[in-house]
Amino acid sequence: FSAADPRAPLSLAALVRREQPALVHSHNALEDLAAASLRLTGFSGAVFTTVHDRINMDSEGRRRTDPNARIYLRVLRAGFDRILAVSEATRRDLIDYAGVPAHRVRAIVNGTSFERLDAAPAREAARAKLGIPPDAVAFGLGARVATLAHRKKGVDLYLEASCRVLDRFPGAQAWLTGL
Repeated sequence: FSAADPRAPLSLAALVRREQPALVHSHNALEDLAAASLRLTGFSGAVFTTVHDRINMDSEGRRRTDPNARIYLRVLRAGFDRILAVSEATRRDLIDYAGVPAHRVRAIVNGTSFERLDAAPAREAARAKLGIPPDAVAFGLGARVATLAHRKKGVDLYLEASCRVLDRFPGAQAWLTGL
């Protein structure tokens, strides 16, 4: 079902009644509303969400204070047994700004431990594949750039800084990747 569909909470409740899962886990504000509403149906399983971003921020990185934003804060405070945050900053945001009790919030940081990688051969192969000379300065950013999320991710700042670096170091290469 689509989270944008106003019938989504009812569809989810019907699915949960039929399948009787032990855990329902959602990921975004609209899905969170549907998942949190399971408490109203008598669902006795666990309800988790993962928060991937700062709470109630618009595309410019400003806090939203509209009625929907206030409702979302209530949903976060009351609707979940556990909230997983993808960064320590988001965990603090959930506790300090959204008012979620600290014992219900855990940070599970996205990423990879580069200590396990043998970086030298992978780096050389990647540079060759991308056409980056071995002695060139290369830097990049990987971020979600779809819709207006690029502002929250600082892509505009990265591009501005990249222009300054490229002016000063003409042989450097700036890379940007993301969806």
